[in-house]
Amino acid sequence: SGPVQTLTVNVPESFEGGIGDWSVEDGTWEVGQPSSGPGAAHGGSNCVATVLGGNYADNTSGRMVSPAFVVPSADQQPRLRFWHWYNFNESYGPDFGEVQIKVGTNQWETLGHYENSSSGVWSRPSLDLSAYAGQSVQLGFYFESHAQFGFGYTGPGWYVDEVTVLSGPVQTLTVNVPESFEGGLGDWF
Repeated sequence: SGPVQTLTVNVPESFEGGIGDWSVEDGTWEVGQPSSGPGAAHGGSNCVATVLGGNYADNTSGRMVSPAFVVPSADQQPRLRFWHWYNFNESYGPDFGEVQIKVGTNQWETLGHYENSSSGVWSRPSLDLSAYAGQSVQLGFYFESHAQFGFGYTGPGWYVDEVTVLSGPVQTLTVNVPESFEGGLGDWF
């Protein structure tokens, strides 16, 4: 086993060292180099995926769970940023992925819901965490697939990389100053 990895504010979790302190509740979440879907991690070599080397199975569900961490104070504008690529079957079901959060031992709540086909590219959502400021939470990446009428329709699945809880000033648009994206996406999503 490698070094302990925890979710640290402003430090991306890239899964380069494996699963670390993350865990899997059912399903087929895997950590490693993808050979299907996008064909590569967003950054580095590894990412997490519903299946790294092919399509996911029908009638499955599972959650990839972060270690517990304390959300920064609301005045720090805490937000979850991550890169993801997905391609879900939308014919029957539909199959979907959700980013979830759980405070202590409470129930999971949905922060973001993704379904209906494909993102087509790696994209980087931004999800506001200020409602959870100062609380100990865990994040979950939940995936669910369905088969109907005995037919199996699947897809490459969901690939997640560089999970980051950011705090601090949010990059904003300034009047008469062009956004050139020279520094990347910043707080755009």
